[in-house]
Amino acid sequence: AVAQSHNTASAVYYTTDGGANWQPSSLPSSVWGERTELAWHKGYTGAGNGCVYAMQAKNGTTIHRSLDGGASWTQVSTSSSLGSSWYANALWVDPSDQDADPSDDVVVAGGLDLWRSTNGGTSFTKISTWSSWPSSAHADHHCIVEHPAFDGVSNRTVYFGNDGGVWRADNLYTVSNTSGWINLNNSLGITQFYGGSRHAGTGILIGGTQDNGTLRRTDASGYNGWTTMFGGDGGWCASDPTDSSYHYGEYVFLQIHRSKNSGASSSYIYSGLTDAGVNANFIAPFVLDPNNRNTMLAGGHSLWRSKNVRNSRPTWAASSPPPAACRSARSRWRQATAASCGSGTTTATCGRPPTARRRRPLGRSATTAHRRCRDGR
Repeated sequence: AVAQSHNTASAVYYTTDGGANWQPSSLPSSVWGERTELAWHKGYTGAGNGCVYAMQAKNGTTIHRSLDGGASWTQVSTSSSLGSSWYANALWVDPSDQDADPSDDVVVAGGLDLWRSTNGGTSFTKISTWSSWPSSAHADHHCIVEHPAFDGVSNRTVYFGNDGGVWRADNLYTVSNTSGWINLNNSLGITQFYGGSRHAGTGILIGGTQDNGTLRRTDASGYNGWTTMFGGDGGWCASDPTDSSYHYGEYVFLQIHRSKNSGASSSYIYSGLTDAGVNANFIAPFVLDPNNRNTMLAGGHSLWRSKNVRNSRPTWAASSPPPAACRSARSRWRQATAASCGSGTTTATCGRPPTARRRRPLGRSATTAHRRCRDGR
């Protein structure tokens, strides 16, 4: 057996007595970094304690192979194109190849996309392209598992777990960038939503998801009737309560986009909001003013306001109070100091008082926050 550690001081350990005792392998420490993935070759029949492949994500992607159960290793390739990382890193070896020669092993490496090797990891061919989704598999691969009856002849089916859910290739040997991919995610309630909004009159529902875009459906389309309004990661959402044509979403770091066709498509409107893409949370808050559909508030390093968010090119202005204003007797803002706080962040957005605000616990990294009082204090 072989085990690994997932941190910057990681190493590979192996055991020859069923896990009673473990020893560090000789895999060079220089390759350890963000993450290392291991794949056991079930079909290897050579001498020693078995064949293992290792793929790491540091300074490019390095593939190593061990023919003695993980005790010693040989580098078989180095490639900066495989796209593995601390986040997305998966490795698989064809178990149907039952011989003692690893030079013809079929190996699949997953990172942002998927790559296939037919020479034991020496070289790879790209077999998926995330930007061609849904004709190709989704991005960011975490798991590769063969069908229980996989034999490389009558059954060549392999399953892939990624940020888009579960995908299948019925022929692992021939699947390519835009051919042979099957999306298995209909009727699976596995998508993570960060935010959502709904137009009461039409039932149009907009949802911002983790790495599956900003999605849209109606009551009539049902649970499986989701379509994509905007790709990538979604986040907070808003729907104009007076006009069902207008819906809002965001890409990461407050890159706000707007739909003017009831959620069929969307385009960016954050030009001039200089915190977007730079000084904002990964999933940053924004809201429409419930009393004025033309006004939107957005939270980055500063609190931003657009008073013409329905215009063809909305304008944005930072409206957070400067520190001096917070101490002014005439100011409607009061400073709140965190003496000791747990981990996390604090964000707050609101329309004109007395509308409700959204809050999360104040983070350890924050030393001050500002609150606005309904009574003007």
